[in-house]
Amino acid sequence: MRALQQMLNAVGHGPLIDDGIFGLQTESAVRLFQEAAGLTVDGIVGPRTTDALTRAQTGDTGQEPAVLQAVRRLGHEVYHDKMNIISVRAVPGVPNRYDDEIHIIFKDGDSFQHKVYPCTTDPGRYWLENPMYEAGTAILCPGQYVDTYKLDLHAGRTPALCQRNGPVKIWRDANKDEVIDYAVEGSQIEGHFGINVHSGGGQRVGAWSAGCTALQREEDFQQLLALCRASCQEVFTYTLILSTDVT
Repeated sequence: MRALQQMLNAVGHGPLIDDGIFGLQTESAVRLFQEAAGLTVDGIVGPRTTDALTRAQTGDTGQEPAVLQAVRRLGHEVYHDKMNIISVRAVPGVPNRYDDEIHIIFKDGDSFQHKVYPCTTDPGRYWLENPMYEAGTAILCPGQYVDTYKLDLHAGRTPALCQRNGPVKIWRDANKDEVIDYAVEGSQIEGHFGINVHSGGGQRVGAWSAGCTALQREEDFQQLLALCRASCQEVFTYTLILSTDVT
């Protein structure tokens, strides 16, 4: 059981305490992994789940991940010659938690390399209650933002994937409470808002995100940066979908 918990941590479905107890947190992590891997979501660690975990830990799988299949079904581009950076927003989500996932997927020969890290795609409670703009805090709308991101400095200080080459679409949450209010389609605003992908921290989002995608663990974010640099790409496409899009 401790080995299972360690494997779940290694593929980005933690953090779990490797105490050898199959409790609610471990079962929840198993279910999230099964959903991301396109398996039957039952919380049971059978042969298929064990095999998928083993392949995910080594990053070696010949089957197109379910997340990529969902992106294609939505009519977005799927890349086999460069990195796919895809965030999956939890539906329903829990405000102020790192309950979303960011998937980094690319082909290495005949195999897919697939990394999954916990993140938030929503603003934290601090910025919901204290928006920087009167219109409200930015919330990135689901969609694909082609060649919009570059490696640069977030807030001019720390390395990040930054919105540099084009617009994104957002909603504004102006209620100034801790509940995230997703607006209707017609209220989308398109423009340059500095919606970046950067490191977060702690168990709660708090002030770590004012609408950016923030990875919970610094070590995960450093892996993402290393993969981006190793790709030798000058620009990156970022796609945001919903957990309900992944079957």
